[in-house]
Amino acid sequence: MKKKFLIGFSIIYVLFLIFIFFIKGRGGVLSGASFKEYVSMMCNFIPFKTIGDYIIALKEQRMNLIIPLGNLGGNFIIFMPFAYIMHSFTKIKERYFLLITFIIILIIEIIQLFTRSGSFDIDDLILNMLGAGFAYLICMKMQAKKNNTL
Repeated sequence: MKKKFLIGFSIIYVLFLIFIFFIKGRGGVLSGASFKEYVSMMCNFIPFKTIGDYIIALKEQRMNLIIPLGNLGGNFIIFMPFAYIMHSFTKIKERYFLLITFIIILIIEIIQLFTRSGSFDIDDLILNMLGAGFAYLICMKMQAKKNNTL
């Protein structure tokens, strides 16, 4: 029963990710721009720049709290189910989980960039990794508790 649930949950989750990252994209506005213009307007390669911009905008009251919470919180949470799925289906070591997760998220960011279905933001990758890592740690702790090895 649990395995059927996990398979169904995994399929729904993958479809959700496809929708969020590639169908609901926000890049269509710049479809007439050259790739160089698109990159300069829609990409962030500087770690913590987007997060810092949100903090400054909030301090200066140029933005309400909903936008940064939605973006930053959403990026932190969106790969948590991935961690649960990976932990449930595989018994890989933490470092391999982090490497696989990093590669998958990086590929998604690059595809968004080249298909213009979103933007490449290093802060998204950082927050995705933090959320997935946090969820994976919780899964490991729960497994250890279940096995009485805590």
